[in-house]
Amino acid sequence: MSKLILADSIPEIQKMKSECVDLVLTDPPYGIDFAKQSSTSCMGRGTTGSWDSSIPTAAAFQEILRVAKRHIIWGGNYFAHQLPPSRGWLVWYKMDGLPPLQFSECEMAWTSCSTKSKVFNCRHRGFPQRLQGDARRAPDTESTGSHEVVHRTFL
Repeated sequence: MSKLILADSIPEIQKMKSECVDLVLTDPPYGIDFAKQSSTSCMGRGTTGSWDSSIPTAAAFQEILRVAKRHIIWGGNYFAHQLPPSRGWLVWYKMDGLPPLQFSECEMAWTSCSTKSKVFNCRHRGFPQRLQGDARRAPDTESTGSHEVVHRTFL
């Protein structure tokens, strides 16, 4: 049975049984104060507040690890000290298209998969609200084929 829950995730998963979820795929706040960086306003995103001022607690990561059988946690390099060692890192190399010195050239995801790390290439396409047509596709869509790397290796 598939079920989508729109809520604060930690209180919801605390109610769940251990390993009752097949996969948790998440991109938690990195604790880098993205909303306060000057690059935010120049990119036209209009983000404000303190949503990225701290990382999730160790207890939150324990709940995420408890409730799911497999895990993909984007920004894992910011949380490695709170997660078990992993062989199966996933690296999204954005190739090009980013403003210089504003964003990383890659994103790293910690996974619970016991497999060798994988790098997939996909041009960063900017923020969806500013793009039109095919350019709005997410990096894991069929146009890049990179979804096959993630699916075959980690799912």
